[in-house]
Amino acid sequence: MNALSAAEQTDTWLYTFEKLLTKKDANAGSKLFQKDCYWRDLVVFTWNIKTSEGQTEIADILIAVVSEV
Repeated sequence: MNALSAAEQTDTWLYTFEKLLTKKDANAGSKLFQKDCYWRDLVVFTWNIKTSEGQTEIADILIAVVSEV
């Protein structure tokens, strides 16, 4: 079995997220999160501390900021 280490999984996730944001594909970016997840933006995308619940709220935030990212 050739399982990825935690660091490799993180690197892969971040690489994929970056590529989707570069393509301005906010909906696909939100699909990298679990349906019932929480994501806290700590001033990176919204210049505010904002908690989003679920893929739909994450997609909304990403759609709003993807052109500036």
